Amino acid sequence: RLAAEAGCVAFPFSVDAFSDNALKAMGKGYTQKDVLNAYEVGRRVKPIQVGFSFFLDPPETTVNDFVNLIKFLFKVKREFHGSFRRIFDINRIRIEPHTPIFEIAVLQGVIKRDVNMLKPVFYSEPKMRPITLVFDLIFFFVSPLIKLKRFLHHRFRVKPMLSNE
Repeated sequence: RLAAEAGCVAFPFSVDAFSDNALKAMGKGYTQKDVLNAYEVGRRVKPIQVGFSFFLDPPETTVNDFVNLIKFLFKVKREFHGSFRRIFDINRIRIEPHTPIFEIAVLQGVIKRDVNMLKPVFYSEPKMRPITLVFDLIFFFVSPLIKLKRFLHHRFRVKPMLSNE
């Protein structure tokens, strides 16, 4: 409430994972219950947008964890009737050298220790490969549609202000 009164318009939370196992594997100091509590607090602060950013398949994620994340996202969408007031983002983990995720990826055989890191290399939980493949296929077909929708919205609804003054 105080943040809203001070002019804060958004609280973006980069929580990374939605399961306790994945959060623990990533060395986070909080649990799924903490994520849900943050959501409940943000839900009550009406003028402020609350956003959550998750990784698609962090270490130790299971199919059940992914299903729970999707259920959470749909629950929030349903509670806010598709409102853009709550923002969700699902990303991939970019592997950087000399980081814990690099070591995890090497131990799991996701990458080799001498991999060329000049080009982006992304982590994918080995147990989740079928899910990530389906997600990639959906994104491949849906992404151009989203871009087209944004273009059309911008082209036909946002009129530039022209002045002869």
